[in-house]
This record gives sequence, C-alpha cells and structure tokens, in this order.
Amino acid sequence: MRRLALSTILLIFAFSLAQAQMWNGADTLYGNEWIRYDQQYFKIAVAADGVYRIPYAALAGAGIPVSTLSAGQYQLWWMGQEQPLYTSTAGTLADGDYLEFYGSQNRSELDRYLFEGPDNEPLNPWYSLFTDTSAYFLTWVSPGAPTQRFEQVANELTNLPAKEDWYWAEAVQVFFNGLNKRTYRVAGENISLSAFDGDGFGRNQNTAHEFNVSCPGVYAAGPEGSLHLRILSNSNAAGHHLQVNINNQLLAEEEYTGSRLHLYDFPMAAASLGTAVNVKVNGLNNNDRYSVAGASLRYPRQFSMSNATFARLGLPAGSGARYLELAGVGGSQPAVLLDLSNAQRLLPQEEGGLWKVKLPAAAGARQLVLSRAVLEVDSLSPVSFIDYSGADASYIIISNQRLYDDGLGNNWVQAYADYRSSAEGGGYKAIVVEIGQLYDQFAYGVERTPIGIRNFGHYAKRRWPDPRYVLLIGKGRQYSTVRTASALAAPQNQSFYLPTFGTPGSDNLLMAGQGSSV
Repeated sequence: MRRLALSTILLIFAFSLAQAQMWNGADTLYGNEWIRYDQQYFKIAVAADGVYRIPYAALAGAGIPVSTLSAGQYQLWWMGQEQPLYTSTAGTLADGDYLEFYGSQNRSELDRYLFEGPDNEPLNPWYSLFTDTSAYFLTWVSPGAPTQRFEQVANELTNLPAKEDWYWAEAVQVFFNGLNKRTYRVAGENISLSAFDGDGFGRNQNTAHEFNVSCPGVYAAGPEGSLHLRILSNSNAAGHHLQVNINNQLLAEEEYTGSRLHLYDFPMAAASLGTAVNVKVNGLNNNDRYSVAGASLRYPRQFSMSNATFARLGLPAGSGARYLELAGVGGSQPAVLLDLSNAQRLLPQEEGGLWKVKLPAAAGARQLVLSRAVLEVDSLSPVSFIDYSGADASYIIISNQRLYDDGLGNNWVQAYADYRSSAEGGGYKAIVVEIGQLYDQFAYGVERTPIGIRNFGHYAKRRWPDPRYVLLIGKGRQYSTVRTASALAAPQNQSFYLPTFGTPGSDNLLMAGQGSSV
C-alpha cells in the first residue's frame, strides 16, 4: 500500500519530549495512574455542580451486575482521585436504591497543566477552554477492599450550641464572550504564540468595562472578605494606563507597555458591602484594550439562601458541634447536606420555614454543600481501557474511530498501520490509538483537550524503548471553534476529529516538552 486514501492525513514528526507535564506537588502524573486494567469502568458525564444520584435502574440498565455486588464494593473516580459515595443500603442494591455523590462541572482543574505557570497564566480559571463536562468513572472492587464513603450522621437537634451567624460564600461573575490571549508586538504587528500563554475566555476587548458581582445576604458584622479580579491587556506600540475602581474607589492604577495578565486581590470589609460590588475597568489611553475574565467575591453571608436550591457553604474553623438554621431554601425535595471536608451526610429538618441541622464536632474549616434539587444520572457509558504499558510501538497513529469505516467496510487507518508494519512500509512496529482512549485514559475523560495526546506521548516515551514517529489522521480544529455544543453541531465542524494544540493551532506542540517549541 503506497498511500492512504484519506484527505485528513497530518504531519509525521519525531518525538522531542523533555518530561511529563502534570506535577501535583508530590509526583509527575500521566493521567492513568488511577486505572486498574482488570476492572470494568462506567463513565458519567457531569456538566453542573450538584448532588447526583445513580438509581438502581440506571446501574442495571448499563449492564452493571448489581445482583452480585454489595453496596460497599462500588468505587467512584474523578480527575484521578477517588470520590466518596453514599449508598442507600449496605447490602445488595434493589429497586429504589441508589448511589449518591457530589459532582463538579469541568473548569480549569486539567487546563492549568497546559500553562507553564498553572496558577498565574490562565486568564479564566472559572471557565474551561474546552468543555463544561467532567467525567466521573464508576467501578467496583473485590469484597472487603476499602472504598470511600459519606457517613450518614443522625441530625440530633438536642443539646444545641449557639447557632452560627454566617458562612463563607463565594459569588462569581464570569464572562466567556470570546477567546483572548497574550500578544507580542513584532515589526509593528501583534503576534500570538501557539503555546497556552494567558489564554482564556472573557469579555471581548474594550477600553472600558463595568459590571456588578451580586452578594446577597451579607453579614455586615463578619470578617473581611476579598475580591479576586482577572484582566488581560492587548499589545500595542504605545503604553497602557489602567485604572480599576471598586465601588467607585480607585484601588489599582498601572502604566506599562506590552500585553499583561493582571491578577488583583482586593480586601473587602463586610460592613462596606451592599447587595452587589461594582467593578469598573478603564483604559485611559485611546488604544488601550482589555478583556475581563470575571471576578470572585469571598464574603461572610447570613444563612438566608434567597430561594436557591443548591449552595456551597464554607464554615470557618472550629472544634465543637455546629448548629445551622437555613432560611429561604428553594426546591421541593427533602434537603441533603454533604460535609465534603469530613465525608459526612446529614438530612436537615424543616421547622417553620427553617432548615435545621446539627453538625458533629470536627476540627478545622468545613466545606458543605446543600441541595433540595438532587440530580439524577440516567445513563452510564461503559469504558474499556487499553493497557498500553507494553505496546512498545515505534510508529504511532492517532485517529478517531469515526474514520475506521469508509462506508464500504474499509478501515483505511488500520490498513495504513499494516502497511507501515510491512517491509515495504519501513518495518515499523505500528499501533493505532483512538482519541477517545486518550481523552478517557490520559485526560480524565475530558474531551477535546490536547493534554490527552501530550500525556500519552510522554507516557510512551517513558515506557517504550523506541517510539519514533507519530501520525495524526483526522482533521483538527482550534479549541475556540469547538467549545460549545452548538459549535460542534455546525456543518463546518462535522469534520473535527482530533484536537490540535493552542491557537493558532500547532500539531508539533502536542509532542513537545513544556516550554519547548519543537
């Protein structure tokens, strides 16, 4: 076979890998460390924060052998970390039973590893570059093996301590009108790099921006809060003159040249907060342009929930039992409260319009979630992880399973791999790797991110004796053009098969080391 009958063939390039990219503070990760290849896994898509339940019917309908498993055998994973489950029974699940967990939408947990400065370089940590959808993976272990659980704690409303007056709330105003990134002035032109360099969605660039961050229920006698603000300036030949006003007070002013990412943290006295914080960003030079990603306000709030059906509550540190009375909780379901810090589950009791709950004694601060709108998981997708540890390929083809059948029963991707394995094709040890495997196994199930390909490349370089070439078969798109469901459904994106790296897109950087351009 002398050529591949596909128009979506991309460049073959040699490996140039320095080191793996995901440093978690203790170890360098490739993304697949949590997987046991002798276990079965089922994928759950989560696109919004909330308390989720997987009913017995969904488990059985997915093909999970529920009749042979005890509740203690189920295990849940997210971003490579085991997550606690609550099970409605300790025995074998039956009709009416369920598994319950706290689910979080995808934000920047994984995106951050694409930047050289994970904490300071992403423009918008509240809105992922690629998708809102996280992936949770459900599996089961041998009887008696340890699994993490939410402990059901009785809500004993006796011998009550004084009720808490406030909790730490976080109000976030986030923008995602368009993509922005750092630019550089070269020969009179603004140039941007393919590397992730201040990338992020935010408001479109303009000279001035004004918006409010809503903060209902402020506890005015509480401690000082803080406002975090993220701004990116454009690049131009002249200097920038930036002013930031918070509630009509000038709190920041800078004059400089070039494109810069500004991360501001302003102290906010609780007594000075009303129902909203007003933010004004102004460029005083005519050619000043700024994008605002958003702002987050951490402030002390009364236990008045403004008819919210779901809320996150941060309790300050304390050692004894804690008593809460929550007013204005919306929703129609019984309330569920999860203590994420201590893996405990309680059922608040409603009396006279107040939801009351007594937390048992525990040291330290607590992160709680309250829900009266539990979300039901109606489908789970089976995932068959392939163990690549011993593949030892020298010629790697990464493609999309949608290209494995040309409509006539021909798999030209595999045919080309067979050709490359033949003497005529070079006698390589060729392997075809499907992009879905890389998303699930090396990117924690997050789709459309290039980090799955990059992590897999580092993994192959570390584990295999002679990985020499990578061939991408399938058309790529810059991530900003396929970020949303409506964009993916557009006719021009029906030929999107593989992610590229950055914008402007660079396939070479998929296999480059951090900070390298080749």
